[in-house]
Amino acid sequence: MEEIEIDKLLQKIKRKFVPSEKEEKRMSAVSGWIVSYLQKSASRQGLNVKIELGGSYAKHTWVKGSSDIDVFVTFNSEDETKKLRSLVPQGFYPEHGTREYFVGKVKGVNIQIVPVVSFENIESVKNSIDFSVLHKDYVLNHTNQKQREDIILLKQFCKANNCYGSETYLHGFSGYVLELLIIHYGSLKALFLDAQNWEPGMFIDIEHVYQSKEEAVKQIGAKDNPLIIVDPTNKHRNVCGSLNLDNFSRFVFSVIRFVNDPDESFFQIKDERKEIVKESKRRGTLLYHASKKISDPRERFLSQYVHKVDESVKELRSGYVDVYDYHLIVNEKKVDTFIEIVPFSSVKIVRVLGPTLWIDTKNILAFLKQHKGSYLYHDRLAYDLVLKASDINKFISKVIKKLN
Repeated sequence: MEEIEIDKLLQKIKRKFVPSEKEEKRMSAVSGWIVSYLQKSASRQGLNVKIELGGSYAKHTWVKGSSDIDVFVTFNSEDETKKLRSLVPQGFYPEHGTREYFVGKVKGVNIQIVPVVSFENIESVKNSIDFSVLHKDYVLNHTNQKQREDIILLKQFCKANNCYGSETYLHGFSGYVLELLIIHYGSLKALFLDAQNWEPGMFIDIEHVYQSKEEAVKQIGAKDNPLIIVDPTNKHRNVCGSLNLDNFSRFVFSVIRFVNDPDESFFQIKDERKEIVKESKRRGTLLYHASKKISDPRERFLSQYVHKVDESVKELRSGYVDVYDYHLIVNEKKVDTFIEIVPFSSVKIVRVLGPTLWIDTKNILAFLKQHKGSYLYHDRLAYDLVLKASDINKFISKVIKKLN
C-alpha cells in the first residue's frame, strides 16, 4: 500500500459526497425559514428563547444529499422546555429522547427541533443534550475546510460499513465522535493509518485534560467502553458512551481492509436486502422475513423493536433452532427483519443435558422417570429430544409472525 494511492482515491471520492453549492443554497433557504418561523412564534407568545442551528448542517459536515437540520431552542429552565410544543410548525410531531423534541419536513428536508436549557457552568448541567450547543462552536473553531471534507468522507465510510449512528437501537459512531477523530488526527488518512492498530479500550483526550487514561476512567466511568474520547466541551463525559464492541470492531476491520487494498467500494452504501439474500444463498441458510411499520415516536419504537427481535432470536435458539445470523434494515417508514436459519432434516435429534450425576438419588430417579431413554453423557444426565421438521417449521413461523 502506498499512502499516495489513498490520497488520490480520497480526493476523487470527495467529489461524490461533499455537498454542491446548489445544495448548500437550498439548505440555507430552509434553515433560514425554520429559524425565522420559530423566532416569530416565540415573539408572538412572549417567550425569551435563543434559537440557533446545530448538528452537521451548522458544522458544514453533512454528507451530500443526506442532511438533517438540527435547531436548538434554548430555554431558561427545564419546565419552560415543555413550551416548545407551542412553537413548532403544524405537521411536526413529537419524539422522545431525554426530552420531548419535534421532527418534521420543510421542502423535503428533515428537521429536528430540540429544546435545551441554558447553563452557566458545566457542573450544573443535568441533561447531556444541553452540551450540544457547544459542539458546533468547537468543531468550527478546530477544523478547516479540508478537514470538514474529511469528516464528510469518514461519515460516508461509516454509513457504508454499517457502524454509523449513535441512536440507542444502533450503538454506532455519532457524527460528533467522527468530527472529534478528525480534529485529533488532523486528517482522514492519518486516522486510518492509526486506527488499523486500535484495540478495545482505545483512549483519546484531545485537550489533554487528564494525566492518564486511568484518571479519566475514574472521572467519567468508561472502563468497559471499547473507545473512550473525552468530550473537549465537557471533561466528565465520554462521547462514545453508546458505542458497542460490534460497531467498534466493524470499523477497525473495515479500516484494515481499506488501508491495505484502497477501493471506492468502501464508501458505497450497498443494497442491504440484496446482500442478505445473496449471502444466504451462498451459505445455504433458510431465510425468514418479517416487516413492521414504524410508528411514532420513532426512536422509542425502534429501540423496543430491536429488543423484541433479540428476544425472538433467543426464543428460537432455546427451541433448538440453529440461528446462523439475523439482520435489521431500517427505512423511513418500516423495519425489515431477516433471520437466517441453518437447514434441518426431516427429523432432528437434539441432546438435552440435565443435572449432574452428583445430585441426590431421589432427583436422579425423578429425572429418569420424566425423560424416558435417559442416559449418562460424561457426568451429566441427558436425553435425546426428537424434533420433526413440521414442528420446527410451525415453531419458527409462530415466532416470526410476532415480529410483523
